[in-house]
Amino acid sequence: MKIILCLPLLLAVLPASGGPLLKPLFISAHRAGGTVFAPDNSLPNIEHAAALGVSAIEIDLQPTADGGLILFHDSAIPRGLVEPGYTGPDKLRWGDLTLPRIARLRYSATVHGRRWKQLAIADADDVIRRYRTKFNFHLDVKHTPAARVIKLLRDHDLARRAIVMSRDLEYLAQVRAGAPGVTVEWVDNLLGRYQDPETKRWVWYPVPQQHELFEQAMTRFEALGGGLFCTKGLTAEKVEICHRHGIAVRPSAAQVKEGDGEAFLRLGVDGLLCDNPEAVLQAVQRTLGADYLPRRGMTAVEIFAPLQRK
Repeated sequence: MKIILCLPLLLAVLPASGGPLLKPLFISAHRAGGTVFAPDNSLPNIEHAAALGVSAIEIDLQPTADGGLILFHDSAIPRGLVEPGYTGPDKLRWGDLTLPRIARLRYSATVHGRRWKQLAIADADDVIRRYRTKFNFHLDVKHTPAARVIKLLRDHDLARRAIVMSRDLEYLAQVRAGAPGVTVEWVDNLLGRYQDPETKRWVWYPVPQQHELFEQAMTRFEALGGGLFCTKGLTAEKVEICHRHGIAVRPSAAQVKEGDGEAFLRLGVDGLLCDNPEAVLQAVQRTLGADYLPRRGMTAVEIFAPLQRK
């Protein structure tokens, strides 16, 4: 059923800052399709995301012993994935295995009561070749060296269809230098906080100091040619600071987990990384209108073009 929003209602939900910088929004499916349909980073999940029409799939890259890249969230391999009879170390990592050995592995998992069997580990090169025209690739690089990510972008002419995510600004600068034009995302979930030396807890600075830290951070990121910023503790004021520097902003995926992100949409964020992409797409239409929904075929460069990155 289509949702129709009257103009006065739509204007009422948009923030005072004028709403998102991006139109359509950037909607990325967490762990290659979300976590409510099929196992994360699996081919069935990717197929599901393609059918939904999201802007991108977020994939977790893990380097292998022979220079390959596979899709898996954790760097350590669950013992149940290793072939029968394995007697090696408990903390075997993907970086200890070659692609041919990984290709032989199969696993099963249950998601929301549905049992998935005989799943293969997805190879990043194969996935990109197969789905390159379907959506963009939101790359969580994990511990992958920048040179290897640059090679992936060059091998597949992927710079226009990729968003590279990292907590390290220097890493993002290296990727931008090696793959000009690629969209980069800085993740800093601690911005505006400090660790109490006694309790070891993370505590928020006073609001004016938080805003000052955001101004400083966005100035640095703007100079690098940044496209997207991710953090926790977003407010309409912090979103506006990012926007003044031409930086799109989204909340942490952990804060949208199993939800539709509507509260963040009302703050004027430019995108969501979500576990339930179907619910999020419905929330976008309900909250902002169909014009903000992803458009099939748009590259990352086209999506982030309103920012006029350097």
